[in-house]
Amino acid sequence: MRNMNSIEKYLHDCLHNNMFDNCAVAIGNPDGEKYRYLIDNKELITDADTLFDMASVTKILSVALPALILADQGRLSFDAKMGDFFECTDEKKNITIKNLLTHTSGMGGGAIEPYAGIPENAIQAILGKPLLMKPDTNVIYSCHGYMVMGKILERICGKALDQILVEYVTKPLNMNHTMYLPIGNNIVNSNDNKKETGLVNDFNARFVGGVSGNAGVFSSIDDMSIFARLLANDCNQLLSKKMFDMAIMNYTDGMGESRGLGFCLVDERYSQAGDLFSMGSYGHCGHTGTSVFIHKCCKQYVVVLTNMTKCVKGTYNIVKEFRKNIHNAIHEYQSSNEMCHFM
Repeated sequence: MRNMNSIEKYLHDCLHNNMFDNCAVAIGNPDGEKYRYLIDNKELITDADTLFDMASVTKILSVALPALILADQGRLSFDAKMGDFFECTDEKKNITIKNLLTHTSGMGGGAIEPYAGIPENAIQAILGKPLLMKPDTNVIYSCHGYMVMGKILERICGKALDQILVEYVTKPLNMNHTMYLPIGNNIVNSNDNKKETGLVNDFNARFVGGVSGNAGVFSSIDDMSIFARLLANDCNQLLSKKMFDMAIMNYTDGMGESRGLGFCLVDERYSQAGDLFSMGSYGHCGHTGTSVFIHKCCKQYVVVLTNMTKCVKGTYNIVKEFRKNIHNAIHEYQSSNEMCHFM
């Protein structure tokens, strides 16, 4: 049996400290996957098709990428306004698609149920809430904005968001284990209650029935490695080079965070990248511990899937620290003589 590398040692320490039940890591580049490691507590064996709650990685899977495809086809303008799709208050009617995708709409997050009462009223409740700040002045991470963006895509396409995900992303890429509303036994539980296996952890996505623009997608390490390879190849299967370059531009300079059209961009403030990713690297993460990032220069990708929300109580800072540490462990391994395994 070979010795564990720095990645595997760190993941075993995390499992021993009950930070997660299951974890899958994949590393690769535009040519394909170069390294994979799966770990679990033996209650559910992690395999290539085990489903994880992707949490906010949903935002790039089922909202940002379809929006970019529609824009490439001339069916969606990033300058289109919320008022073109909904009856809005004066402060909201001029919020643009670009604002929604870059988290500069001025809308926030928080539970919708107390305002909406029933799922059918969720979007109207979001539209009725006051803005936290004027649009285009600062980045405020907004799950509400992505819920609205999901509804806009549904209106453009004339179909539900789970069908949009299939048509524009999973079917073209042969991602056969990526979906909303999963069923079966090979699903990692991200919730406290064992009876809630397969239910999305995010409260707003759960409130609206599990299909939402902010969260709700489940996926496997096989599929997310396919998706990450697509991103490492500039989405060349689905987007023009011009559109992809637009997607990973920084539209929020001086606004507190660096954001592309759906993508989180690594800058000097983004500690979760660790020592692994250079400035301008791109990807997204989810509060369950999931993430996918691509190194802008060498195009190496890293996918991490976990269920930390089931095991880690309290602050999301623990998840952020885990993300930084796993990236640093990968960087340490790459800096060794075994670097050739990845590149």
